[in-house]
Formats: sequence, C-alpha cells, structure tokens
Amino acid sequence: MIPCFHDIGLGKKIDWRISPDKFEAYIKLMSLTPKKNIEIHFDDARIGVYKYAYPLLKDLIEIEKFRPVIFVVTNWIDRFQIPEHEKYSEFLTWRQLQELHQAGFEIGSHTKSHQNLCMLSSEIITEELEISKKIIENNIGCIVSKLSYPYGDCNLEIVRIAAEHYKSAFQLKRFPETGNWTLQRSLFL
Repeated sequence: MIPCFHDIGLGKKIDWRISPDKFEAYIKLMSLTPKKNIEIHFDDARIGVYKYAYPLLKDLIEIEKFRPVIFVVTNWIDRFQIPEHEKYSEFLTWRQLQELHQAGFEIGSHTKSHQNLCMLSSEIITEELEISKKIIENNIGCIVSKLSYPYGDCNLEIVRIAAEHYKSAFQLKRFPETGNWTLQRSLFL
C-alpha cells in the first residue's frame, strides 16, 4: 500500500500533520526493506515536503530507493482561494516544485481547487482535471500523468473522466480498486 502524507511539521497538533521526527523514523524503517522504488505520496504540496522530506529523501532517490510524488492543488500554489481550514501551513512555490522535480520528485495533480469531485458536474470535474494538469505542466515543464482525488473520493463518472487525462489516479480506500484510476493508498498520520 502506498503511504500518503499531507503536512510534515512542528506546532499545533493537526489531524493531517506528522512530526518531522515521526516522518524520519518512517523513512529510516522503510529504507531497511530490500525493496526499490518505494512510491510515497505527498498531497497538497505543503512546505514541509521541502523542509523535512526533501533532505531525507534526496540521497535515497538517487539510489532508487524511493519514488516520491507531490500532488499539487494549483490554486493553492498560486495563493488563490485557499479555504481557512487549509491555512494551517504554507504551500510550496512553483520554484520549489521545480527544484524538487529536478531532484527526482514526480509532480502530480490534486486538481485546481481541491473540491470534492463527487459533488460536481461532469463539466466542472473535467475543468478541474484538465486545467490543473496544464498549469502544472506549463510551470514545471514536466508531463503530469498522476492524479490524487481530493478527499480520496471518486465514483464511476470521475474515474471515466480521470482516465481521459491521466495514466493513473489514487484514492483512499473509498471505492473498489478496479484499475489504474482507482488505486488505493493509506493515509499516514
């Protein structure tokens, strides 16, 4: 199962935040396994990925131990329409995302605005997926092939639309895993 992290940081206890010490212990433990290319996900593109995950993972990426993927909410990177409940930590900048990508982090989409796609029309879902992909590709200069569903939630219509734009998409065990667009991950807190 692919581990999924949101925020790595210090300060007030937040449901989605893991301490740097706990994250480091996890990475050290996973480094002991004989596996290569362990995929690890970071949703929301928060600054903790740059401050805490990057220093721990950069050497391990070079020896192909880890394959980290950062899923970007494009509005939040542009500091646009960030809901109050999501302002508990800062977000990466496009420059930082470029640096991480050059260091071996894959960049994926977490949509344009992080709305629950299950509550939207097909037209808005398509817009959320298409626009975020184009914005990331234009700012980073990479091909975006992976999607993380906001809130880990999807349905058949969302999966159909995702398959038109991405090679794979990830959820949080809320829908049966039926192919590349319903891949499951575990939230790591």
